Amino acid sequence: MSLLVIFDKFLQNIFLKQLNFKVQSNSFLKSSGIVFIVNLIVATINYTVPIIVRNITDKDFFPKWIALNSTIAISLVIYVALQAEFTKKISAHHTQNSDITAKNYLNFMKRGLLKIFLFSIPILPFIIWVVRFASPSDSWILATTIVANLFLQSYAVLHSSYLLGMLKIKDFSIGILLSTFSRPLATTAMLLVGLDLYALPLGYMIFALVLLSHSLWVIRRYDREKKLQEDKNFVCKNPSSDKTTVFDLTTEFISISKTVFVFFVLSAFLNVSAIIAERNLQNEDRDLFAVLFTFGQIIHFGSIAFLGAFVAYSAKGRNIKLYLTSVAAVSMIALAIGIGFWLFGPILLAIMNSTEYISQIYTILYFSIFVALYNIIFVSSQYLVSQNDYGTIFILVFFLIIQTVVLINPVLIGLAGLSLFQFVTINNVIALITTTALVLKILLDHNKLKLKHNSINYKFNLG
Repeated sequence: MSLLVIFDKFLQNIFLKQLNFKVQSNSFLKSSGIVFIVNLIVATINYTVPIIVRNITDKDFFPKWIALNSTIAISLVIYVALQAEFTKKISAHHTQNSDITAKNYLNFMKRGLLKIFLFSIPILPFIIWVVRFASPSDSWILATTIVANLFLQSYAVLHSSYLLGMLKIKDFSIGILLSTFSRPLATTAMLLVGLDLYALPLGYMIFALVLLSHSLWVIRRYDREKKLQEDKNFVCKNPSSDKTTVFDLTTEFISISKTVFVFFVLSAFLNVSAIIAERNLQNEDRDLFAVLFTFGQIIHFGSIAFLGAFVAYSAKGRNIKLYLTSVAAVSMIALAIGIGFWLFGPILLAIMNSTEYISQIYTILYFSIFVALYNIIFVSSQYLVSQNDYGTIFILVFFLIIQTVVLINPVLIGLAGLSLFQFVTINNVIALITTTALVLKILLDHNKLKLKHNSINYKFNLG
């Protein structure tokens, strides 16, 4: 009888695990599908900006715009990193504790961000100098505007991540759409009145203000609805219900700093080539690279649109199947977009006012290999952050250093200078090696953990 009971419990355990994964996967795919559609719309809207810039400004202005956009993209890594970190923490608090704990974490970090800003004041001049050095414009005011944008983005993403972490997908999506619509409108207006490069960071600031305003409105609405529901049901709050959750700003700052570092390296891996190209390539190659880099960004952001809910779900536990599903999804989407460029490239180049590069369609597709590989690197890094595995990221750091050094000093590989084809080839090769190393490390670590878990279960069953 005891053997039958053990066997029955064994079958129930397997069934419940499979059912749990099926429910979690279906929920993940449903949420990701919604965010995917929203992010595709966002990517489409965002890339009306370079199209507008290409058509209403001088040809020589466009490479500078793309280079500055890459500089801002690297600085805005704080937005992506904080979204991953806040979403991860809020999702974990909501799942493991309660809505109250998640809301307490939001309020704690609102105060914490203000303290971090005050503590960072002594090093702000250095940060501004670094941004000025990396940007194509030798302007202290422009660099200061870019840095000021970072703090505004931090508050905006904290509140929008609260909605995402609580899986309020509809309200999160509406906020992203509203703020994204506002950016090209504001940027175009500022370009038309002659603000030139300043229109880029100021457009991002408009985006942040709209996102923050909408998120605050939604959160307050939820609080009012919850209070009305509690009053209606005569629910009494227990003041001691959340005493076990204690937040520490130092711990949070260290955790945030690690995530920011990861996404800084991740963003630099994509954008450093655009910054170097604007300074090192010949005039014609420089303009062509700005065009193909723009198409590469469309492929990248169109592909990772699927990942909107990835961190919120993967933070709930180690799930290699969600990781592999996401890798497969972004790879197939990148392939589909690449085929779209191959079929409709001349039309897209005409929209970009770059018909002189129709003969270079295959060069654009060749660079898309780098973008497709980078998408897998991006998914892998998101997964590692959600699992608090920061050590593996040093693989990416190592190859970023190699990428930067070789692109700046091609003499190290026996070349006096780089043609556009050679420039793209270096990026492709380094991305391939990096992708292989990260994916293999994640799979090997998963197998080690699985073997260890099976070994513990085996010993337990013997006991």
